[in-house]
Parts: sequence; structure tokens; C-alpha cells
Amino acid sequence: MDWKTAEIISDREYQVAELIAWGASDKEVAQELNISPKTAKTHRRNILKKIEGHNTADITRWVFEKKFNMIFKTNPRKINHIPVIDSREFLKKLSK
Repeated sequence: MDWKTAEIISDREYQVAELIAWGASDKEVAQELNISPKTAKTHRRNILKKIEGHNTADITRWVFEKKFNMIFKTNPRKINHIPVIDSREFLKKLSK
């Protein structure tokens, strides 16, 4: 996955990606942003293409890395440790 794609993701695509990361379906994204479900699905497809992702989990990882500066390993079988984050710092970023 190419995590250096923030510059090529449009503002609208980032809005869609954030909603997807928090668990919204294409239909819920469409309702929240006043767009058609087909447009939401197109945004999802474009986001996945741009970040070289394959599924919703990849979008979620990408958003959390960009928004909260969290680092995730992409292959869970190769994780030797669980990344430790400062919960106070995380909550501070979450409340912004």
C-alpha cells in the first residue's frame, strides 16, 4: 500500500474515507454527504485505487495513520509486538 498518497486524495474522498473508517456503509456515506450511493461507491473505489488498497480495512488503516499518526503493520502474521500509543495523545487527537 502506498501511504504517501494524501496529496492525491481529494477533500471529498478524504471525507468519504473517514466515514468508511468509522464504519459507515456506502449508503450511510451517501446520506451523510448528500450524494448518491453510487457516487459513494465510486469514491470508495477511487480511494482504494489511489492508496493501492484492497478493502475497507486498508481504508481504515490509511485514515488512522493520516489522522492520528498511528503506524500499522500491513501483514498481521508478521507482527512481533502490538504498537503502543499514548492514550492521552490519542484522545487529544480524537477530540479535534
